[in-house]
Amino acid sequence: MAKLKIGNVELENNFGQMNIYFPNTWRASISQESAFGRINVFGEPNRDMDAPCVIVKAESNFGQLNIYFE
Repeated sequence: MAKLKIGNVELENNFGQMNIYFPNTWRASISQESAFGRINVFGEPNRDMDAPCVIVKAESNFGQLNIYFE
């Protein structure tokens, strides 16, 4: 079965709070960068290599970014 890429998601949060939700049936590749901020990941993405994959680039400066897998 071919691997399916859902897409790329670029998140930038400054001076506030952002929440984003993904299905836990998706795989995820998350790169994080923060300066005086916080990036939290709650739950677990799918680890099955045949599952659809989303690539997430997350940046938080002076704020809080929450990524949920539900």
